[in-house]
Amino acid sequence: MPIPEIYVHRNIEGNLNKLGWKPLDESFYNEAFNNYIIKPILEEQLKIINDHIEEYKEEFIEKAINKLINEQKPENILDYIKNGILITLDKGRKGQVSNRVKLIDYKNIERNVFNYAHELKFKGNDNIIPDFTLFVNGIPIIIIEAKRELSEKETYEEAINQINRYEREAPKLFNYVQFAIAYGDEKLYISTYPNEKKRR
Repeated sequence: MPIPEIYVHRNIEGNLNKLGWKPLDESFYNEAFNNYIIKPILEEQLKIINDHIEEYKEEFIEKAINKLINEQKPENILDYIKNGILITLDKGRKGQVSNRVKLIDYKNIERNVFNYAHELKFKGNDNIIPDFTLFVNGIPIIIIEAKRELSEKETYEEAINQINRYEREAPKLFNYVQFAIAYGDEKLYISTYPNEKKRR
């Protein structure tokens, strides 16, 4: 007999809580809907994790966030997430000053903020509502699409089809989302890339 989907969602939520993920405050839902990235959270965390930047920190961070938001190529965003964003400021007589702004602190994991949102709506060609969206420092990195376990109709394949539809409908979101979890009669991890010829 299939497990009702609400119980599957509660199970996922419970596991996320155990792993240290925190529910996203609903006051940020509108920001996520319109901009995908939650800028206030990202800005606050970048000030914490970029303590190697002593001078012009706020200016470096502002330019890094703007570069991330305006970047059109998913492969560049992946590079930013992995390696940070190199920013150069022109300070007139002082010349140019460069720093790499980290988006995620991989050495000190506790200095990052991990949030999840349940059934958060995102703007797209058609609005989409993944079952769960996981944010690291305000950046949507992972989505989870869950179907009822032990169901003949709602399988992991249906979850993958839904994820693929989300990519078509909201490609800007999937510039940031790096992988998705299809959760059903099997649990699979799939890479995401917003184009029609995506491989599985």
